Amino acid sequence: MRMSKIRGPRDCEPGSSWEKPAMRRRPGITLIEVLVAIFIMSIGLLALLTLFPLGALRMSQALQYDRAASCANAGANICDAFDLRNDPFPLQPPQLPVQPGAFYPAYVDPYGVAISSGPLGGSIRRVAPSFIPAPNNTPSTAAARYFTLLDDMTFYTNGQADSGANPGTASLQRGDRYTWGLMLRQLSPSSVPSLTVVVYAGRATALPGGEATYAVQAGTGTYQDTSVTLNYTGSAPTIRRGTWILDTSSDPATGLVHGDFYRVVSVTTVSATQVNLELQTPISRAITAVTVMDNVVDVFDRGTAPSSQWEFHTQP
Repeated sequence: MRMSKIRGPRDCEPGSSWEKPAMRRRPGITLIEVLVAIFIMSIGLLALLTLFPLGALRMSQALQYDRAASCANAGANICDAFDLRNDPFPLQPPQLPVQPGAFYPAYVDPYGVAISSGPLGGSIRRVAPSFIPAPNNTPSTAAARYFTLLDDMTFYTNGQADSGANPGTASLQRGDRYTWGLMLRQLSPSSVPSLTVVVYAGRATALPGGEATYAVQAGTGTYQDTSVTLNYTGSAPTIRRGTWILDTSSDPATGLVHGDFYRVVSVTTVSATQVNLELQTPISRAITAVTVMDNVVDVFDRGTAPSSQWEFHTQP
């Protein structure tokens, strides 16, 4: 009888007749392998899906900055065309010089004048050009022509009743989303007033509001500092990263309002009545009071240069 060859460790030596059995393919995959594959694929899909809202957010921000730059360009050209910086008398009410010294800042804001918002921060006179009628509570159509973005159009599907025979014709209407104001400051009696263009997005143009003034905690807001602490009562100020604040402090020697703008980069709650603001740029003059302006998306400081030399850039 033929004996079978014993397959043991010695059979694996060179020269032996033992061969490794061939691997057989499985007829399918296990449930665990399927679940692991689905899990890995879902992680990749989730990572891909997060790009869509981030992309939409970046696109919205880019569009807003582009519109703000267009508004600043238009506002500066209007200021230059009507010579609002050099001649204070076209402003209503007239911004007369203070003798001796420079005149107080003037904020050219026909919408604010129309809705009777009063002085900006309680100290900066709010004026409108004489070519824009601004009766109380009734913003003029001229304000929309000269102080809103002309390219901001929307299609109003409900239509307007132009006549009894044509009651439902849809039309293009101005969105009036982007508006602006012009801050004029003369730093010395003989200097050309400097210009700062303040661009709003979604500002209410029919009701007063959107501005609040707060006192600054003593010992903060000093020269070249980068933070300031505000005191408040009641509800906390609506301040977040990117909010613009206006220095409405007055110089103790001359009584002139500063009128400097600062951008907030972080907000920290100090106590139930105090909040600390980290600013993007150092403080140029000691601050004792600030005004928070809602719906301001960007501020463009043009200085005293002529409009032909202006270049507009948004801040990231």
